[in-house]
Amino acid sequence: EAWGLDVSTHAIEQVREDVRGYCRVASLAAPLTERYDLIVCNEVIEHLPAADAERAIANLCGASDDVLFSSTPDGYAEDTHLNVRPVEYWTELFAKHGFARDVDYDCSTFLAPWARRFRKTHDPWHRTAASYERRLWATSREVAELRRRGLETAAVMARQDAALRERADLQRLEQTVA
Repeated sequence: EAWGLDVSTHAIEQVREDVRGYCRVASLAAPLTERYDLIVCNEVIEHLPAADAERAIANLCGASDDVLFSSTPDGYAEDTHLNVRPVEYWTELFAKHGFARDVDYDCSTFLAPWARRFRKTHDPWHRTAASYERRLWATSREVAELRRRGLETAAVMARQDAALRERADLQRLEQTVA
């Protein structure tokens, strides 16, 4: 079973008939009365005023121990985006409720690049810090290797370009084109 809510009556009225019974009009700023195995909050919170957004995060955390969350960090051009924040802002809000990012779960491949999975944690701080450091180290190594390979490729291409420019047939071709 999956349940959905939207603040818009119009949106809920547009839901297919066979799933309409699982959807209701409600706001995340109001307490959620049920517990859920998983909550998916996808591109919703940026539409709420800041105070309502903080309440919504508290409500999500109170209704589940597992939240897939996505809120655009740079969608300022959209008129209905009232509360665009960077990803670390949301991470901090979830942390205030005892949630940490699951660094081993990558929901960015099917939600958005800035999407995160937050889980209620009972781990001691040192374990959470170690998992963040493990992920940061792996990402840093990957970026360094990609940078190294990019610089090597650029150097090879520069040498090949210089070699081509020294060829007499290429010089004649360039003169013909000119």
